[in-house]
Amino acid sequence: AGFPCQPVSTAGKKEGIHDEEGRWIFDDICRLVSRMDSRPVLWLENVSGLLTANSGEAMARVVYGLADIGYHITWGTLPASAVGAPHYRNRWWGLATAADDDGVRLQGVRRLNPVERNADRRNGEGTRSRAAVFGGYWPAVARWERILGRPAPDPTVTGRLNPAFCEWMLGYPEGWVTDILTNRTDLLKIFGNAVVPQAAAEAFLQLSTR
Repeated sequence: AGFPCQPVSTAGKKEGIHDEEGRWIFDDICRLVSRMDSRPVLWLENVSGLLTANSGEAMARVVYGLADIGYHITWGTLPASAVGAPHYRNRWWGLATAADDDGVRLQGVRRLNPVERNADRRNGEGTRSRAAVFGGYWPAVARWERILGRPAPDPTVTGRLNPAFCEWMLGYPEGWVTDILTNRTDLLKIFGNAVVPQAAAEAFLQLSTR
């Protein structure tokens, strides 16, 4: 459940649990999970602002809301750059599982560690030319090219941000979104709210390892 980030994002009003537009839906997530016959593992995501919204009350609502329905949670933050992406995009990740017979255990925060990635060291005229396009960002761009196994699209088209470049920065396959949607505004909105799958996978791996 990637519950809406607008109530806790630094880009918004940070009204959190008091969001006037009703976007604080975590209580609804807990209510729906409590009605399920099974006890699924819950994989949760939001922006890191969740930790400080409402002076910590929003995060407390998450932890104790899960406790009320018999879950314990381990959480931490991991940015996209920790897996080699050329941008920060810090995210909060939470792994909640049904409590054992000993009762609810609130495991709390775990420090998530970046994955070691070496910068691409290719040489040649093509590399020098592309380095001129990306300037000081070139080492980070080249590293992500190596990790994904494909070159970065042009960052701009006709002087404006290229949605295909955003798709590439997020680590999605070429055309994963841009082959489906054509409206530039819609594309940029989707990419702005998206997560990097490689970061989600790494966060899950670390949080699920005891």
